[in-house]
Amino acid sequence: MTVWAVVVAAGGGARFGGPKQFEVVAGRRVLDWSVEAAARTCDRVVLVAPADRVDELVGSTAADVVVPGAATRSGSVRAGLAVAATSGADADIVVVHDAARPLASDALFRAVVAAVAAGAAGAVPGLPIADTVKQVAGDEVVA
Repeated sequence: MTVWAVVVAAGGGARFGGPKQFEVVAGRRVLDWSVEAAARTCDRVVLVAPADRVDELVGSTAADVVVPGAATRSGSVRAGLAVAATSGADADIVVVHDAARPLASDALFRAVVAAVAAGAAGAVPGLPIADTVKQVAGDEVVA
């Protein structure tokens, strides 16, 4: 069974104020943490990047292939999937991961792959949140 990862890093980070996937955390770019987790748990990794940064990323990450993204997240995912579909190597399972989420563990990747390998049509991981979630009405916490 061949497992591919598509790590999407083509976003502009509008809410963050810039492309957070290129910020450095603990000595590495955020996207490197995500790509390296994918590379440890998947057979092949496609990194989807902003078109103007593809050249700088080729060879500077653990990704096997770096391709330009699109104007939308779904378009960027399709760009990565196209590589897996046309590579000549079968992609039995494809994992899609947002590069701006650097804390996904190897165990999380393996759990998603295992769920699909066991027969699920797809799997979306969910993790418990550590923060308090509140519902407010005006200035009052109601739940």
